[in-house]
Amino acid sequence: MININEVNVSFYMSDNISEKFSSLARQLPDMQVRYLNGLQYIDCGKRSDTFNTVFGTPTSQEDITHITQYYRQRNMPAAWWFAEPTTVIAELLEQAGWCHEENDVGMYFPLTAPIPACPKKVLSCIEYCDSPVRFRDFGQVLSAIFEPGNPVEAENIRAIYQAAGEHCTRLDEHLIQLVGYLDGVPVSTATLYLKDNVAGVFDIATPEKWRRQGFGSEMFHSALQLAQKKQAKICVLQASPDGLNIYKKSGFKISGKFEVWNLSATA
Repeated sequence: MININEVNVSFYMSDNISEKFSSLARQLPDMQVRYLNGLQYIDCGKRSDTFNTVFGTPTSQEDITHITQYYRQRNMPAAWWFAEPTTVIAELLEQAGWCHEENDVGMYFPLTAPIPACPKKVLSCIEYCDSPVRFRDFGQVLSAIFEPGNPVEAENIRAIYQAAGEHCTRLDEHLIQLVGYLDGVPVSTATLYLKDNVAGVFDIATPEKWRRQGFGSEMFHSALQLAQKKQAKICVLQASPDGLNIYKKSGFKISGKFEVWNLSATA
């Protein structure tokens, strides 16, 4: 039974993020999920801070040192996500080489409420990632967000989704990835992570050349409708300051804040 209040929403959100971050790593070869004193950290086997993620607040400087050394020894970038302010440990993170990357806002929407209608239908179709081709297309769209600025990240994102496609018949039902097409061309993505009546929305992405045409909005509304169809009780997401008003207009409410810190690989 879902009990919607601010404390519980923050718990649902944190649990959903943690599960989503580790989903492919738990199911694909050459990827690992590790734990340390309540922290979860992912080794995707590649130089990608989209997939090399840490989630949780460390309880000691030793925890920060251990995780930092893990990625440093492998020369891998990583992104550390916090569901609470890092004020007390910010200096320790900086000393270890982490840089503050962004602040996001936690948001939620009770799926017992009516879902706002999509402003307009602009995509030719939206498809589930259920084959190597669909996963390849998903990786192609998501990786384009990082080009031309970060070609290594883009290449590794494509490689990981190629691997996901090769193992797609063995992936569990919690991770649902969608690709939007325009006349056969993949132009936008969305991800749902569905577990324990909670639906997390991730990866609403559209490459620069396809933006401002409503593709992302349609993907987002399709994800919401699918979450409701799957009988989830609440939808959660993390919004950047730029996207905050878009989600507010759709009826999402604020619950908590997230900080993201980045550890760069050496050249």
